[in-house]
Amino acid sequence: LKKANPHKYEWYYLGKPIGGGVVPFENLVFRKITDEEIKGFDNIRQGIDWGYASDPFAFVRWHYDKTRRKIFALDEIYGVKLSNREAAREIINRGYQNLTTIADSAEPKSVADLAEMGIRIESARKGQGSVEHGEKWLDDLAEIVIDYERTPNIAREFESIDYKVDKDGNIIPKLEDKNNHAIDATRYCFEPDMEIYGIRFFGT
Repeated sequence: LKKANPHKYEWYYLGKPIGGGVVPFENLVFRKITDEEIKGFDNIRQGIDWGYASDPFAFVRWHYDKTRRKIFALDEIYGVKLSNREAAREIINRGYQNLTTIADSAEPKSVADLAEMGIRIESARKGQGSVEHGEKWLDDLAEIVIDYERTPNIAREFESIDYKVDKDGNIIPKLEDKNNHAIDATRYCFEPDMEIYGIRFFGT
């Protein structure tokens, strides 16, 4: 981070005030991801953030290029009032059921429902500090590559998310907890990779 973004490094690690206007993810790359590229993607991750009424259900599918430290948004299932049965049907229709999907552990019944319907699924471990660690891990990647046409909701969330601010208007190094369902699902699906690289989540 010190090399790639000295400005953000000073804020994160030296505690220097840099004012407003800090973009949470300066590693976003918006471009077309071709079918030819996808044929070579074989390191797939999948995640779910639950929702139903006003909060949308978000299923995300990514490719992770570990060597170049890049992730590529491949597909999404996103919508309000999407039942567990409808979500499972759509996942199966797209042929994604046999790859492990890591889902928000806040709804164990929903995890069990999808498992019974044939989805290979497990609960995220989460734990104290996991949100901040996950956000920082994503921010430290070389690139987060997103195709507006393939994943418009992932694109919208990553592009529009902002940092929280305190009552005095000072920036807090934590993302707003709104309009971030695809981002949360993305954090869940990369949990094992974060652990490999030294970030470990301790449950509370």
